[in-house]
Amino acid sequence: MKHSDSGPTYPPGYMPQLDALRAIAVAMVAAHHWFPATHRLGFNLGATGVQLFFVISGMLITSILLRCRENEDIWFSIRSFFARRCLRIFPLYYLAIAVVCLLNFQSARDTVLWNAFYLSNIYMFWNQQWNGNLSHFWSLAVEEQFYLFWPWLICFIPKRSLLPVVLSLVAIGIATPYLAHLAFPGITHVPVLTISCFDAIGLGGIIALAKTGNNIAESISEWSIIGFPLILLLKNLSEFGWQVPSVHYFAEQTAILLCLVWVVQKTSRGFTGVIGALLENKTLIFLGRISYGLYLIHSFAPSICYRLTSELGLPFLSHGLIGVLVRVLITVCLAVMSWLLFESPINAFKSKFPYERSKRL
Repeated sequence: MKHSDSGPTYPPGYMPQLDALRAIAVAMVAAHHWFPATHRLGFNLGATGVQLFFVISGMLITSILLRCRENEDIWFSIRSFFARRCLRIFPLYYLAIAVVCLLNFQSARDTVLWNAFYLSNIYMFWNQQWNGNLSHFWSLAVEEQFYLFWPWLICFIPKRSLLPVVLSLVAIGIATPYLAHLAFPGITHVPVLTISCFDAIGLGGIIALAKTGNNIAESISEWSIIGFPLILLLKNLSEFGWQVPSVHYFAEQTAILLCLVWVVQKTSRGFTGVIGALLENKTLIFLGRISYGLYLIHSFAPSICYRLTSELGLPFLSHGLIGVLVRVLITVCLAVMSWLLFESPINAFKSKFPYERSKRL
């Protein structure tokens, strides 16, 4: 990615625009949770934001693993990969669980073991219901379950089989919610299962494969732009009532996913012009860097906001637009504190786990 001489300098391989995209993704999820459905203009902001996270994660993690498989000591690289992931994810996650249990947030203590073992998505599917303030933990569970098999797949299957296998997983991810709906019309929460997220994560992996010179993967990444006209077509068909309800919804979700794939692959290369300037805004990039904390905390912000304003005798501050602004302030302040005082010092230990052994002279 090129930058002007007067602009900020970044470490080799770092893609600042992707951090900005993370900030946009977490804003979409927060808006879904904080605004009533009537204010979302008919968009499922939460699902789209989570899918965007999955595509970005699939691309970045696959890129790291593709480099790992090229190292002389692949087992050393894999150990470092898991150590670095643990340092990045576990400390804040388990701190959040401890705090919400201590403060006795809704259902936190009842589901503590499900959350502690990253099985909250299984819990929600099994009970066919969301889990209050902790509902967003399902996507974190999917990420961890993804780490259980993806590194072995990317690092050890033959190179010529990588793309066919990843494409097969994408097809499974697209088909699973639709087939489950046909077989069991009353069932819900199928999208929270890891198998249903293979499409977004796998397509992120295809973007990473495209960067290695795989022509087919590159074509798929480029042709994902077809998602934009497909959404317009589906919207127009629904306006005239020309749709099959059981097919239309899933076709629309797939079209949205293709749009996200195109956006992520373009962002990874670096947008220019107005969009590039927006995605290289320093504030947006910083919010993207602390997006993990923002994502973990945002769902608890309404309860924190209500408790604080009630204690101060100002409960009206927890409602309406003012309430949203207070939630933003709470979420950002806590996430910044977490980043500066907790996450960054722990992340510093990543340097102890390089992907390659140091070569002694």
